[in-house]
Amino acid sequence: MRRLLALSAFALLAFASPSMAASSSGFFVAFSGPGKTLAEWQGPLHVAGSVRVDYQGNGLSGTLTWTPGADGATALIKRRVGHRIVWDGVLSANDPESGPTVTTVTHRRLPDGSDSSCLDASSRGPDVPSIRFRRGAFVVALTGQFAANAPLAGRCAGPLTSDIGKVLPKRSLSPTRLLHGATLDFTATRPFTGGELTGTVTSTLVLRVGRLSRESSHGSTPHLPGIKNVKQIFRTINVGYRVLSVHGSLGLALRGAPAGACELLDSCATTGTLSVTPRARGATAYLSAFSTHTRRGFDVLRGAVGLGPFHGLQGIIASGDISIEDANVAETLHRDDGSGCADQLPRQQLDILLRPGARGLTATGQDYSGSLRTRCPGPLTADAPLWTGSVPRSALSHRQLTIRLTRQRSLSDDGWLARTTGSLSIVLRRGAVQRYQQTVVVPALAGLP
Repeated sequence: MRRLLALSAFALLAFASPSMAASSSGFFVAFSGPGKTLAEWQGPLHVAGSVRVDYQGNGLSGTLTWTPGADGATALIKRRVGHRIVWDGVLSANDPESGPTVTTVTHRRLPDGSDSSCLDASSRGPDVPSIRFRRGAFVVALTGQFAANAPLAGRCAGPLTSDIGKVLPKRSLSPTRLLHGATLDFTATRPFTGGELTGTVTSTLVLRVGRLSRESSHGSTPHLPGIKNVKQIFRTINVGYRVLSVHGSLGLALRGAPAGACELLDSCATTGTLSVTPRARGATAYLSAFSTHTRRGFDVLRGAVGLGPFHGLQGIIASGDISIEDANVAETLHRDDGSGCADQLPRQQLDILLRPGARGLTATGQDYSGSLRTRCPGPLTADAPLWTGSVPRSALSHRQLTIRLTRQRSLSDDGWLARTTGSLSIVLRRGAVQRYQQTVVVPALAGLP
């Protein structure tokens, strides 16, 4: 079982935007939110069963099987925020190193009467399971909000995670029941519809949460065997930006790989496009600099994000993000045999990673959540930098900042070749500059500055 560690350092949130981050040593570090941490618990999670999806539509039929990792872990954090008691939960089940979690087979009939198949296996399953605290109880679902609209069938045509997630059952239970261990039965057979696809979802998944043990309370830090606890001062500068406008669109020109590399994924003689058209509504942006170095004060951190003299980045983590929540994604594919696929999804997520440096700011558009795809087949691009641009350091000192993504590149994936296209202009206006400092006792983990 992976060891879980909960840190109640609010300053860490500036550079750890997810609620859970994986450390290089193989366990999860769960960062709690604001307020006072009252207690933390952790324990085992056992997963049995799988989810099978049988579907048809758009000239094909298919079957995918999603099998999460058998062993995982559970962590709960109890906090006081003002006069309210708030609970945070983390359930970890998927282990990318354990092998494929989703296997997909699709078939389509060719004009000559023969069949062509797409066979794929991927370790990128949904972020299973999700857990949220609402109205005094934990609500557990098999699919989470992150990557909810990502394709579940890998490189083959198939449903989105949200297509099956919305028909699968959810389970609700009190914190007390979860602390003492619980069995969550998600067995069900339900029909689903997603775009032009229809089918049946059959789940045999059962989650068993073992009895949780109290790992820490306010004022103490859990001890990891072989790792010494140290006292550190966490300093963070966080610069918020308002996204004033977003103009342009981004895209991918797609084509199947050459003969010998396309047959297994049924991508031979296929061409197409994928377009991403974002809007500014709901978009957020920030830059932050974080350090535990004793000689890296707030003036040095301000310089790292372009608001003062630059003193280098040694001992500093400087990063940022533009999160666009309203991007329209459209995909169209054509094959030489006359068949094809077209699908469109509204309100997808586009993330643009920001990296301050000595010369300025680099911006990289990337598909972190895997949602810049549709139900049509295509390459997996979640780990690849797609569209890039840069801003000179002098521009960071201005209240208003324009970032342009114009540089294009080629990339490849199993069965597919792609080339980025388009350009995007994003106008930001700097808002509040916040700074945090907190002294906490933490394990001396590799990777912290």
